[in-house]
Order: sequence, then structure tokens, then C-alpha cells
Amino acid sequence: MPKGRPRVPLETRFWRNVARGGSTECWLWTGCVDHSGSGYGKINEGGAYGRQLGAHSVSWQLHRGEIPHGQFVLHTCDTPRCVNPSHLFLGTHSDNMADRSSKGRQSRGERSGVSVLTRDSVLKIRILWETGGFLQREIAVFFGVYKSTVQNIIHRRNWGHV
Repeated sequence: MPKGRPRVPLETRFWRNVARGGSTECWLWTGCVDHSGSGYGKINEGGAYGRQLGAHSVSWQLHRGEIPHGQFVLHTCDTPRCVNPSHLFLGTHSDNMADRSSKGRQSRGERSGVSVLTRDSVLKIRILWETGGFLQREIAVFFGVYKSTVQNIIHRRNWGHV
């Protein structure tokens, strides 16, 4: 047996980092969160050097058992740090994306973080194209984007929500 501190069980470490509220309230994870900025709670499976697990997934396993292959633990409350098992449900990746879209949580347009254009720019691109006085490549140069971007905006493959 290795020397040093005894290993603390995952369940014990999990509960040390939960601010438990009422049965219908969010139980917020107070431990480490994902570095990507998503805000999901993280806990290491085997201690300091173990595999990182989502705190909400650990909650599911502690309360409901194993997560079937191909399934993900999703939130009804849309609070990434919530670990209340009554706020969790299983679904596929497609279910998660559909849930995200139905609740308007996807980053699109100016909120995507990588967009060069604004909503007003997109509307101007469509107006310039509809007037018939400009080529797509001219519009692209004016707005500092690729011709394919202009084409996708015109045909509503991009910025279809505008």
C-alpha cells in the first residue's frame, strides 16, 4: 500500500463540494469548474491525478446508476453547476443540441464570438445583393469577408435567423 494520505472516496469528495438546497432547487457545485468557460463542475475520478468527470454525471451515477453508452446527462434547469438529480435527465448528443436550440442557448450571429459581421451588416449585404447593383465578390471585399460568406448569407445558410 502506498504511503501518504489515504484516498478519499469519490462520493465523499463529491458531497464536500455541493451546496445542497431544497428538493426542487438547484444544488450548486462549489468545487472546480471546466476551464473552457462552460461552467460545468469537474471532479477527478481517482483523486488529484484521476480522470476528470462532470460533477452532474457523478451525481447521476450516485443517485441513479451507470450512464448507458451513447447517453449524456443533461440539465432541465440549464444551470451547468447544478447537480440536483431531479434536474438531470439522460439524452443523446442530438437531444442535447435540440434542447439547446429550443431554449435559444446556441451561440449564433454576433454572440458566436468569432463573427466578423453584425446583424446590421448582414441586412446590408442582403439589401446590396437584392438591388442587383453589386457582385458577391464586391460585397465581400467591402465587408472584409469571403465571397462564400456573402453567398451563404444571401441563401440564408448563414445568419438564417436574421
